[in-house]
Amino acid sequence: MNQVALLLVVFHSIILFLWVKNSSILFSSWGIGVWLVVTIAGFVLLKVITKVNIMRKLLLVSSWFMVFLLLLTIAIEFITSSMP
Repeated sequence: MNQVALLLVVFHSIILFLWVKNSSILFSSWGIGVWLVVTIAGFVLLKVITKVNIMRKLLLVSSWFMVFLLLLTIAIEFITSSMP
């Protein structure tokens, strides 16, 4: 399970990099779908991992950070679309 958790944290890091870069790949419908699936997979894996270790804590932080980025992206989109 730790290898899968590490893989998800790597995917979360790639998404963060693409978000900062404002990549069109991430903000396409395919990219947003992958973003949502990886974020949900992170929370599902947190339910499976019962032993508290550093990888579980790292996955918890990165999964919640993905939720924060999603909410921030929605807020930015709403604010910029309402501008004249």
